[in-house]
Amino acid sequence: MSDRQSKNKNKKYLIIPAAGKSSRFSTDKPKYLLTHPHGILMVQEVISGIDLEIFDECHIVILKEHCDKFDADIILDQALDSKFKITILDEPTTSSPHTVVECIKRNNISGQVVVKDCDCFVSYTEPNTENYIVGLDVHEKSVKNLTGKSFILSENGIVVDIIEKKIVSDTICVGVYSMNSDDILSSFDDLHNFTDTEIYFSNLISLCIERGSMFELQLTSDFIDWGTSTEWFEYTSNLNTFIFDIDGVFLENRGRYGKENWSNFFVPIEENIKILKHLSDIGSEIIFITSRTEEYLEEFKEYLLGVGINYKTIISGCNHNKRILVNDFYSTNPYPSCEAINIPRNGNLKNYSTDFIIGD
Repeated sequence: MSDRQSKNKNKKYLIIPAAGKSSRFSTDKPKYLLTHPHGILMVQEVISGIDLEIFDECHIVILKEHCDKFDADIILDQALDSKFKITILDEPTTSSPHTVVECIKRNNISGQVVVKDCDCFVSYTEPNTENYIVGLDVHEKSVKNLTGKSFILSENGIVVDIIEKKIVSDTICVGVYSMNSDDILSSFDDLHNFTDTEIYFSNLISLCIERGSMFELQLTSDFIDWGTSTEWFEYTSNLNTFIFDIDGVFLENRGRYGKENWSNFFVPIEENIKILKHLSDIGSEIIFITSRTEEYLEEFKEYLLGVGINYKTIISGCNHNKRILVNDFYSTNPYPSCEAINIPRNGNLKNYSTDFIIGD
């Protein structure tokens, strides 16, 4: 063992391979740079379920092409924790393991390496072992494109094998693998010399198991997959921003003046409140815009709090006239990037919007 290996053997590293071409995405920008509805990058959301404090070093590997076209290195340096180091490759690698191998070699990494895919969110409890895989029981959560996943065979919490893109068990790998850097290098070299087909981490781990290594299965149910643009846009559609009027939509309409007015009349439109509650529960951003001034909103705010509806803000004192929303669209925020729904006063939202998802 070299002096460097002896010094670093107890170190723990996180590597995010992001040097692919994102061929399953319809956006020109690399997927890890896409903006999450919360205003952060996809890659920031990807690592948000991981405790970075447990790692001595964190690395992300990207392409020079992404730096030249999109300033990826500058953006990542601004967005990521200072613990992250950015490795830039001139050309795409043949696979995710190949990307990780390049990162290990270029950064003289020696020790435990945790590899995390760049296109999914995973939160899990870190096991007290060097070799492990994070898996998900497909009965715990609906997963699309099952035939494109790797399936884990296990006995008593120990991985027996991983089979790529063939349904042989109820447990899929969710893109988190941990093993020693030396095992990654040696198993990749052996497989690379043996086959011309794409190499997956499942292949590396299968080879290590065949040679006597033991891998623990760490299960999670906290997994969101963004492997394709379809999955990404379906996910982000649940986090849309909704801008609602109040009177005539969620409260039976009355005005500032009259026998019944904002001061003494408060009747929620229950069917529409159910829709609002569902949108709140799935994480949609809710903004209210109203002609009411602040002194006539306290009862409404208390009501929302009582029924558990979260909202971002209420813009009060607006003009009582037509409201026009203007928004830009692009491949990262596809057309139409804004929509409008007109309902009759005190009408039922369900009857005028097929896009609303109605809760139970």
